[in-house]
Amino acid sequence: FMSVRLACRMLEAIMTKGTAGEVYHICSGYSIPIESLVREMLKRAGMLDLSLKVDESLLRGFDIPDIYVSTKKVGALIEIPREEMERAYEEDLTALLKGAGVLEKI
Repeated sequence: FMSVRLACRMLEAIMTKGTAGEVYHICSGYSIPIESLVREMLKRAGMLDLSLKVDESLLRGFDIPDIYVSTKKVGALIEIPREEMERAYEEDLTALLKGAGVLEKI
């Protein structure tokens, strides 16, 4: 997961500075498990008393536990410090929760 705003900045850098025909990964460079995201959303919404339960029947035997790609190539076109990525992610998560009406005030 990553901020849409930062993804747009990366796309702009690729369009203006990139090489036609090359492949660029639009990503943060690190993985965020869905469970962590859901737990953070519950925490911010004050719903820590809810428990997460995995429905084992929905799991596939071939799921990859951790996926991320390198930002090296797009990083040569635009530098976005990890702190900025994390801050943008936090802002987007907060906006998502507010927009869904989960948070009245942060």
